[in-house]
Amino acid sequence: MSWRQILWPSNLLSLLRIVLALPMGYCLSLHTPEGTVSAVAILAVAGITDFLDGYVARRSGRISALGAALDPIADKLFAAVLVMFLIAYREFPIWLAVALVGRDLVLLIGGMVLLKRDRPTIPARLYGKYLFFASIFLLGSYVIEYEFGATLSTVAVLGLCALSLADYARVFTRVVKGNPLPPHDPKLRWKTVRVLVTAVLVLIYAIEWLIELPR
Repeated sequence: MSWRQILWPSNLLSLLRIVLALPMGYCLSLHTPEGTVSAVAILAVAGITDFLDGYVARRSGRISALGAALDPIADKLFAAVLVMFLIAYREFPIWLAVALVGRDLVLLIGGMVLLKRDRPTIPARLYGKYLFFASIFLLGSYVIEYEFGATLSTVAVLGLCALSLADYARVFTRVVKGNPLPPHDPKLRWKTVRVLVTAVLVLIYAIEWLIELPR
């Protein structure tokens, strides 16, 4: 592995996601409408980079072990730093923060075990990507102080946490035994269902938010 790979566009996008957490904290600390709008814009950019880094890597053919490890690390660091700011400035529930951080700790410990046993690292999995997407809405709901959105996103995040942990445990066991990594999306036939469910939830989220807007 060459550390020059860190300068690949896809890996720079992952690093950008980590850096964005700091200006997010500053915007939240302002407690002004302008600060909230800026925080939402930064959160949207972070969500876009999460989609683009993998897309750019595949399109350019620059897929590496460094990139596979950096993508989920960037997700975790961005979310962890932002959650700390939300606890400080938006009354984010500590128990929910513990659940999110606890899941990441499990994955971190698993990664360390694989590294010690000289096994390949497990790249970001499908449920993990969906979880980060749902987490964007969860964190965004607390940024704009949208109660219904926070409740809906919390249910989605907790469900995806359980699914991602179960999927990780299955893949971890497989890799520890020396078997190759399974496909990124082993159940492609369910893709349409996943997309439709996601679209419906996002639509409900948006419609309720528009209804709650002050006239």
